[in-house]
Amino acid sequence: MERFEKVSVSPNLGLLLDYWSGLCFGRRMPARADIDPMDMPRHLLPNILLIQVFHDPLRFYYRLMGTAIADILGEDWTGKFSDEIQLAHENVRLQYIETVEKAAPTIYLNQYSKYDPSVGYERLLNYERVLLPLSDDDAVVHHLLGATLAKPAERP
Repeated sequence: MERFEKVSVSPNLGLLLDYWSGLCFGRRMPARADIDPMDMPRHLLPNILLIQVFHDPLRFYYRLMGTAIADILGEDWTGKFSDEIQLAHENVRLQYIETVEKAAPTIYLNQYSKYDPSVGYERLLNYERVLLPLSDDDAVVHHLLGATLAKPAERP
């Protein structure tokens, strides 16, 4: 079985990966029922995503979007499907699909451009996102647990 290389993960996202790995108990991936926010690294809770995966057709439904992610995007996607959201970048959906197909963690480094009224120009944000598959039967991915961490980039 292919294993995720932790060396490429930032320390904070590594904590979430360690939490997820500790719930596998010999399975390829933990179940949604194994996840307890009280056991997660608390400082990451505002950066957490929980996405329900629907199959046939493949769709992604935001069960939970942390406040830090909503602040980055300027809106909360909780209660919406990814294909209903104008701001959703295709790279986001591609990572969801890859995580479901591999049934293994994925890490993406991306950039997001957002107008910042405090400085009067668009600010480029670099962010790192980890997605971790969850399965009720250890075969089909039913949920994605994720976290997104962002930091402002220098003005171009």
